[in-house]
Amino acid sequence: MKRWMDFIGKRYFAYGLSIFVIVASWLYGGLLKGPKFGIDFTGGLLIQAKFKENVGTEFVRSLFKKENIKSVSVQNLRDSKSEFLIRLPVVKNPE
Repeated sequence: MKRWMDFIGKRYFAYGLSIFVIVASWLYGGLLKGPKFGIDFTGGLLIQAKFKENVGTEFVRSLFKKENIKSVSVQNLRDSKSEFLIRLPVVKNPE
């Protein structure tokens, strides 16, 4: 049994399908969702902090609220209540 497929004849269909998928992903990612840049592109500070005692994320956030620092992201690391990953935004005009 001989199988034959005309791949070269279908190349324009494949080109069109590829361009459609690429443009659709750009529109979906760029217009509907918007780009979500990581700390590499947005700037800011990434800190891994470890406390001697067990403290919660709310305690760490409250430390930044006392200093009037907003948009702080605090995450627990390794299922621990003493180790955190803290992301701070760029300060445009420090005073």
